[in-house]
Amino acid sequence: MPHILVPTDFSTNAYNALFYASRFFSYEPLKITLVHSFEEELRRQLSVSKRDNRDELYGEIKEQIEDRLEALRHQIIRDTEDYDVEVFCTETASPLHSSIDHLINITEADYLIMGTKGASGLKAVFIGSQTVSIMKKALKIPMMVIPEQSDFQAPNKVTYATDFKEDYSDQVVPLLKELYNAYPFQVQLVHVYTQETPEEEVQQHYRELKTALDFLTHSTHWVASKEPKNKVIAAFLRQHSSSLLLMNYHKHGFLKTLLNRSVVERVSFDLTVPLMLLPA
Repeated sequence: MPHILVPTDFSTNAYNALFYASRFFSYEPLKITLVHSFEEELRRQLSVSKRDNRDELYGEIKEQIEDRLEALRHQIIRDTEDYDVEVFCTETASPLHSSIDHLINITEADYLIMGTKGASGLKAVFIGSQTVSIMKKALKIPMMVIPEQSDFQAPNKVTYATDFKEDYSDQVVPLLKELYNAYPFQVQLVHVYTQETPEEEVQQHYRELKTALDFLTHSTHWVASKEPKNKVIAAFLRQHSSSLLLMNYHKHGFLKTLLNRSVVERVSFDLTVPLMLLPA
């Protein structure tokens, strides 16, 4: 039974991510834990409240959040009544990233689900600040980042974008096997490089992964480009009608470099398909 953690701020975007994930993992009985951090709300109300009793205010906010989580629990149960789903709720006044880290440790959750912010004009904010914070501080299990207004469709093409700097077979192959049993998709291996030919180390790791993926249909795409990698990958996804992007998050990867930049720079990475991030 997969167990997914789903942080929520009760927005439409957050519910879309929850609903999408409930469909994506419906191939087995599913356990969902809804998570809400009211740290910011408590801080805001304390700053404007004239009351000295912090515990009283804490109790009031906690009760309100419990009611909203319970309403959300009933809503997703109604919307997934054709599936075998258990839904639990937890609220906290701690920062979201530390709460997620704690829950991963005590619940043995399998996946973390996050939604992205909405589009503005021709570009979209790729990942909100909460998601970035969790990536940097609490990414211990695969994280699925779901763009706003994504409609679930069973994945038929999964793009795995990798730099092949390390052998990631132990990370990516078990995940692909699990998902492939539910969705017999095709995998597109993508490597973007800037030199004339890929380095020998890269080619060696590619050969190892290719051998490990002999259980499914896959194609390889070596893309030589000096354009920013995020833009190259986004263009590849559009051109090849990919339905899911899979990447590793590690200390030397371009994704971490991207997340260290300003929000203004990040908006150009406008994914329109879900992203599955694997921890290092």
